[in-house]
Amino acid sequence: MSFIIIKDKATAKKIKELSFDSKPYLIPNILYMNSADNCLVCSGERKFNDDDNMYEPLVGHHVKYFPAVVAWVHYDCHKKIHDGKRPDLIQYENGDSAKYYRMKHERLEVKNWRNLRLMNMMIFL
Repeated sequence: MSFIIIKDKATAKKIKELSFDSKPYLIPNILYMNSADNCLVCSGERKFNDDDNMYEPLVGHHVKYFPAVVAWVHYDCHKKIHDGKRPDLIQYENGDSAKYYRMKHERLEVKNWRNLRLMNMMIFL
């Protein structure tokens, strides 16, 4: 991993502004319970890390997999959810996670296979 040390306060301020503007990619067909700016668990904003002059992104926590429901939370708050301190934010059965990601992987394989076939057909045109 590479690091850039920023000593100029004006540059650090600009990087802070730009990093706050960065948002996660929202996936269609997923219900998001809150915005990616505030944690659903503690209602706190994204934390600014003074060490690297960047806003720490919130983590997408699956409340449910079928249908997909996601809550944006701090990493520490995500640990609290899985430690049993917010059981209301776990509304899935054992095995749902593995099933969800297996199905997601299979959809990507099909999509990639179709794209590869299309590319091969275009080469021979």
